[in-house]
This record gives sequence, C-alpha cells and structure tokens, in this order.
Amino acid sequence: MSLQESPQDLDSWITYLKEKPLPVRSSVQQRLSRAVQSDATTLQSLCNQIKSDPTVCIYLVRLANKLHSEKGSAVTSIEHAVHSLGFDRIEQCIQELELIRLNAGSVSHKLYFRSIANSHHASIQVREWLKGRGNVFADELQLASLFYGIGHWMMWLHAPLHMSLIHQKIREKEIDVVLAETDVLGCTIQEISHDLAMEWGLPELTIESLDHDTSPGRDIIDVMHRHALRDPTIDDDERRELNHLMQQKFFPVKLSNWLAITASFGWQQKKAKQLCMIISDYLGENTADVVGKLHQNCAIASRVFNVPGTLAPATELLMLESDLVPSYKISVKELETVVVDCPRPAVRRKPLRSKAPVQETIRTAYAPVDASCKNEELFKKLAAAFVKGSPQIKTPGHVMQCTVKALHDGLGMHHTTLFRVHNKKMIATLSSGIAKDDPLASYQFDLEIPSLFKRLCDKPGYIWITPQTREKMLQSVPENYHPYIPESGAILMSVFSGNKAVAIVHTDNRDHAIDDFHNKRARYICTAAGQAFKNLLAARSETN
Repeated sequence: MSLQESPQDLDSWITYLKEKPLPVRSSVQQRLSRAVQSDATTLQSLCNQIKSDPTVCIYLVRLANKLHSEKGSAVTSIEHAVHSLGFDRIEQCIQELELIRLNAGSVSHKLYFRSIANSHHASIQVREWLKGRGNVFADELQLASLFYGIGHWMMWLHAPLHMSLIHQKIREKEIDVVLAETDVLGCTIQEISHDLAMEWGLPELTIESLDHDTSPGRDIIDVMHRHALRDPTIDDDERRELNHLMQQKFFPVKLSNWLAITASFGWQQKKAKQLCMIISDYLGENTADVVGKLHQNCAIASRVFNVPGTLAPATELLMLESDLVPSYKISVKELETVVVDCPRPAVRRKPLRSKAPVQETIRTAYAPVDASCKNEELFKKLAAAFVKGSPQIKTPGHVMQCTVKALHDGLGMHHTTLFRVHNKKMIATLSSGIAKDDPLASYQFDLEIPSLFKRLCDKPGYIWITPQTREKMLQSVPENYHPYIPESGAILMSVFSGNKAVAIVHTDNRDHAIDDFHNKRARYICTAAGQAFKNLLAARSETN
C-alpha cells in the first residue's frame, strides 16, 4: 500500500486534481453511445439524455467552451454546448470518458455520486425557482449551479481520506465547516472548486459564483434570516446591503447549493430550516408553500439522477429525525483496496517551541503563580496612561507595545503575543516570553474563516481558557494554533478602536494555571488599551 503525500495548500491541491478524471458509469456511456448512433436521435433528444448525468455535462461544456473561447464567446447552457459540438464531437467525447464501476462497499464511491447528486439537486432547484419568472439568465444560472460543487466531486473520489476527516470534525466535534476544511486541506473546498473551474475553462458565472469575495459573511446571512422573519430592527444600511446581494446574478446559484449541501445533513436541522425561510423570502412566497415546493424539486432531481446503491437526496425526506448519519468513514478494507493511491492527510506535528525560562519547582501540574504583580508600579502606571492619556502614547503602535509590556513585565504573565488585525488577517506583531524564531512569533491566520478569532473581531470579546474548558474551546480554534494554547490555559482578548478590531492579545502562564487575580488584571489592561485607542481617535478629531 503506497499512499501519496498530501497536498498542503490550494496550489498543490489544484496541481494534484486538475488532470484527474471524473469517471461515469458504463451504463451511462452505453446508453449515450446508442443514442448518438441512432438515426432517430435529434440533438434536442440527445441533450435531454445528457442532462441526466452532470459528469457528462461538464466534459461537453468544457469542450464546447474551449471552442467558443477561440471566437470570443462562451457556453451558457447544456443545450448551447450540445448544439455547438454536434454529433461527431459528442460521440468522440463519450467514447473517451473514463468509466467507474460502483463498489457498493466503498464510502468513497457512494459519496462521490452523492456529491454529484447534491449539485444536480441544486441545479433543479434553480430551474424551478426561475420557471415562469422571465429570467433571461435561467439556463446560465442552472449551469453554474450544476458545477458549483465540482470540488466535492473531485475530493470524494481522489482524496476521500481528507473528506472523511473533514466530516468527522464537522459531525463528531461540531467544528465549523470552513474551519474544518481549512484545518485538513489548508484551504476551502469552495476555493478548490473555483480554481478548478478556472483551470478547466468553465463558464464565467460558475467562476464568479465560487469566488470567496462574492460570498456573504455570517452577519449578512443573519440579516437575511431576520429579513425573512420581518424583523423591524434591520437598519437602512443592512437593508441596502441585503438588497444589493439578492439582486446579484450569482445569488440563486449560491443559495441553491447552500440548500443542497445543508439538506444533506438533514432537512430538520436548524440551518436547513433557516435556509428555507430565506428562500421563501427571496421568492416572495409563503414559507410553508415554498418548503413543499423545495421538497418536490428534490424529488424531481432524485428521479432524474439516480445511482442504484447510493442514497438519493430525496430519500432523506422520508426519514424520521434521528442520530443516525450516513457512513463517511473510510474502512481499513477500503483503504487497502479502493483508495490505495489516494493521498493521506498530513500529520500535524506539534511546532518546536522555545524552552521556557527556568522557573521555580512546582508541586502540581498547573500550580498557580503567586497572586501578585511582577511589577505593580509599572502595571498601574501603564494602566493609568491608557485610561487618562499620556504624552508618551502618541500612536497605535505605542498602545500595542505598552499592552504587551503591561502584561509581561508588569502583571508578570510568562508569555504574551499581540496580533495586529489588518486586511482581514491576524498577524503576530509583538511577543514577549518566547524566542524570536518561535513559530508563534510569525503566526498568521485568515479572519474570513469562521473561528474563535473571527468572533473576537466581529465584536469585543474576552475568553479565559482554563484546563477544564480547553478541549471544548479548541474546537473553534484553528488546528495549527492548538499547540500554542498550553494545557494550563490561556487568555484571548480583542482590542477595538471605535467599532473596528485592531488587535488580538494572547497571554498565558505556560505550565502555571492562570488564577482569578491575573485574569481580572489582564482583562482590565486590555480594556484600558481599548480606551487608549479611543483617546487617540478623540485627539485626532480635535486636531482636525
């Protein structure tokens, strides 16, 4: 058994996946071959058969779009692709398709077809939503919705061990989907889908829909739900932003795929119910009526694309709510037979940390330090300077430096690192108590990924992680940050300037427990730092 080394980031995933095939069942190839060779077949009737298999669709659209790009045009629908190619090219493409024989005992095979079924479900939802509404982009939107999930297709077939691990984090540890994907893959599946769509030359709307820059944040999704509930507290700015989003061409593409993916975890889940309300608000119809139509659309999709031996999306509508979930773990037998050539998830090794300064001998694992400041005079001096203002604190940089100094040299915390928040990233800027070459001193993280850090930047927050709460709190912290939170606990706090986060402070006592004395004073100094930023803003406005 020779498992490949795992790709570590988006570029390496695209390099690994872009030349990999998307195989079809032999029955599909045989059926289409007979249709192409039949004198009774027209391009329109052939198109209807091709539509029943998304994998065939993607190969034909790629081929047709390549021909169109040479003339400066683009494919906008399956019909457009079929009529552009003609019988000869379609027959050649069908004969060159790679085949797959479904292994009924393979989780990888079954979830490969299920992910395709989810995408097909999403495309049918869009088609039915726009039917009769006179939307001139209906076919183009359906096509974009069909290809939105190509990253899931590819990953379940060519990297099932990674997908299995992601689902373990989501289902068993209740870790956010985006955070779980980033921990395991080094990027999100949406990013993989986006870059594959670019590599394969898929239609522009597919690429635009998959762009992370067009994805709304949780705050906007919350506004969507509140709008669906007719919440009167939505302000004008939120309403304008929401209206702008819902008028975008790509919005129904995203919405349909959110529904298809979320519903696969259960139609009775809270997120699925909220999405149904958002969709009813988008369509301007009664929620109960819309839910019934969504279920009907799901049934239609399952009838059109149905792979015997796999669980169709509509099947879950018949199931009672329970703790049972579809199998998503790769067995040892499958590992040795079906996915033998697939890469193995990278083992996250604990970063080498610099040795802590020699401390006094302690009698227990997490013995508290003395309930006193290391330099109480310095601590009080800096706290007063923050609150009352000081000629020595003239810039945001001075505030950050003094915050670290107050915690490490004044309060006596063994280690403190301050992360500057800039361009939706947190970047380690100042540290005390660790070596300059310590990995934490250069740590960075994308704050668009849902995590504890993102929540700290959404609104002012203070989190005291204790030995008792550490395991639970780590579920919302990036996996590559786990080694930096000692078993004895740590404190994380955001510092705001006005309504914008400017820094996140991490402080801990290494092998010593943080007691209430140090906890309260650490919180006080970080709150005082926020006041110092307010003082700087006020001084600046007076000057202007």
